[in-house]
Amino acid sequence: MGTPANNYGSLHTFKAAAAIVANRAVYLSAAGEVTATAATSDKVIGIATKTVASGEYVEVFCLNGGKHNVVTSAAVTAGDQVMPTASGAGKCSLATTGTTAFGIALSTTAADGESCEVLLRFGVNGPTVA
Repeated sequence: MGTPANNYGSLHTFKAAAAIVANRAVYLSAAGEVTATAATSDKVIGIATKTVASGEYVEVFCLNGGKHNVVTSAAVTAGDQVMPTASGAGKCSLATTGTTAFGIALSTTAADGESCEVLLRFGVNGPTVA
């Protein structure tokens, strides 16, 4: 893990504003800095490729239609739209009504902490789930 599932995405380096665990969704928290998502409203820019401490640099597999593994906070079924988990430290979960999805699950997980392959959507604001 920590390596993109394929080469369809793009890697960009950012400074970690706080500790980040590999394969967690991140958002731009300041210019040039990323933080693991902690709320469903966080605007995901990509997935961290490795675990880093605050102040270290991390490559982020950015949202542009590629695939990457993301850690889930609960069961997710292939085909589900996924969103950042509220206070989930960068994990993802099934997108619910009125939330913003950042990708589509391509595999199924059964529990918290499992890895799910996700097709990332273009841009930082995916569609709002109806």
